[in-house]
Amino acid sequence: MAKANPTSKKLFLVESPTKAKTIREYLGNDFFVEASFGHVLDLPEKRLGILVSKNFTPEFEIPKTKSKVVKQIREKAKGVTEIYLGGDSDREGEAICHELKEILQKEKKVFYRVKFREISKEAIWNSLANKESINSNLVESQIARRILDRLVGYMISPILWEKISVQGLSAGRVQSVVLSWICKRELEIKNFTPEEYFTIDAQVETKDKIQFDMTLKKISGEIAEIKTKDHLEKILKDFSYEQDKKNTRDVFLKVQEVLKKKKIKNPPSPYNTSALQQDASQFLQFSPKKTMKVAQELYEGLNLGKFGKSGLVTYMRTDSRSVSLEAEKSRQKFIENKYGKDYISKNPQKKSGKEFAHEAIRPTDVWKNPESIKSFLNIDQLKLYKLIWERFVSSGMKPTEIENTTISADYKNYSFQFSCDKVLFRGFMEGFSFGKLKEFKDYDKIQVRKGDELKVVEITSEKKETNPPVRYTESSIIRKMEKTRIGRPSTYSTIFEILKKRKYIEIKKSYIFPTELGGVVDGVMVENFSDFTDEKFTAEMEKDLDRIESGELSRVKLLEKFYSPFSQALSKVKSGKNSKLENLKNPESLVQKENPCPLCGDGKLVQNLTRKKRLYYRCSRFPYCEFVSYEKP
Repeated sequence: MAKANPTSKKLFLVESPTKAKTIREYLGNDFFVEASFGHVLDLPEKRLGILVSKNFTPEFEIPKTKSKVVKQIREKAKGVTEIYLGGDSDREGEAICHELKEILQKEKKVFYRVKFREISKEAIWNSLANKESINSNLVESQIARRILDRLVGYMISPILWEKISVQGLSAGRVQSVVLSWICKRELEIKNFTPEEYFTIDAQVETKDKIQFDMTLKKISGEIAEIKTKDHLEKILKDFSYEQDKKNTRDVFLKVQEVLKKKKIKNPPSPYNTSALQQDASQFLQFSPKKTMKVAQELYEGLNLGKFGKSGLVTYMRTDSRSVSLEAEKSRQKFIENKYGKDYISKNPQKKSGKEFAHEAIRPTDVWKNPESIKSFLNIDQLKLYKLIWERFVSSGMKPTEIENTTISADYKNYSFQFSCDKVLFRGFMEGFSFGKLKEFKDYDKIQVRKGDELKVVEITSEKKETNPPVRYTESSIIRKMEKTRIGRPSTYSTIFEILKKRKYIEIKKSYIFPTELGGVVDGVMVENFSDFTDEKFTAEMEKDLDRIESGELSRVKLLEKFYSPFSQALSKVKSGKNSKLENLKNPESLVQKENPCPLCGDGKLVQNLTRKKRLYYRCSRFPYCEFVSYEKP
């Protein structure tokens, strides 16, 4: 067979080499499929690169690290007439497509934008049959975000270096808000004063000898609040005089009400990015970074033996919870086949939200269940695929039906309560193994009616304390970011990595702690740039970026709105003296003192910076202990 004439070929460009390798197998010899390895244009590394006085014009250039890639792409472009831009279906992907078109513009080729939510042979060929143009509003929104981030980072970070005498510090529109949340929560915990209180439980027994525990809920019709030991002893005395050590006289609670009601637990929608990161953190103990890395692997394509090479999940950066009609039909057939018609939801998830044209994160083929392909996946890939697959299947199933029984019983002026559940129909929980339902094992044996007496077997009390606010986890921070609408799904994991890299936060047993350095940086930001660490301000910026995306607002208008107060705040900090900043000249005060010295065991491991700002570790007993290392022990 004669080789195809290179001039008759077409060029298909994507960001990732793994993605390119998978798509190359689908398109055959008619296409060159090349990867850009992300963005091919960026702002200059050593200067602002934004002409503020000229409508904030960005001075994009080809980074040195991308010169070889750009050269290779340009060489491939010379021998083709058509170029297909297959970047991801979000702001970043659209911007990368725009950049590729910019660097190849001189070649005078025909450019097409192609979009696909999954990497499968059918999806790729469908994208070629439904060619589009680059969405300029989406590109403008991404460029606006890039300029905002550069202005904040490039102009505030040097102030932090100067005032705190530590280089390598950074500030950011979203990261500074998240750091502020973490520091505020730590302050709340530090200032929290616990209050002591007591609870009372009664172990009771029915006439059929079934035992269960009831909790004291009310005293004389008011919510039971037992805050002193004297109050506790008074209540216990009311029971103990009737029930002495020999148990010569029994105490009974009289049943006042037995209330049975049915509850419905609806299935959750398929995953969007934030929900996936939250559940992967909760159920798999994955960090957001790890979740996105593994999801990317599942999306870009894996070799599945007899199934061929294919992407296993749809695009993993999305706000959408909707699924395509084809995917819905396939899901219903699968549920009927595995669980029966009775499990198919009568009201499958509807399309909603601003990303109407996009899909939730779902398996590309529901019939590829985790068990059937587990031999082709590593452990992390299998865990995450199972989570995504089960969430998608269960979201198309009927609600779980539960019967709840609540028993109320009194003794004198004391009212006790017991509540338990029984699952009547497992519904979607049959398809989701990561969630658990609590059932009372003797539910059907409790035959109690109003007026019955329950024998008190034992009265117990427990001293407790009110709890301080809970520290954030990566999962709860993501939930808050989504709720307050700051950041984007594609930026959630990046924010944590920046904060950890800058040593502003630490994660211990899943909880986030601000470091001393993080607290100082937050203090500087809040005192001098409070408007720009405010979540409402940041959320408003996100709304404006969305308005640019929809064509309602221009990039220049947004930047003008931001820059005016921002430049004033900068001028105020640079010209005025701030006592708080003046006291931060000694970076020694920012070292973390936690782990014992690995050499002597008596001193603490502390971190410092050399004159050239390189991080190193030493013993707090130096020079009596000579331990020094550039690597953290």
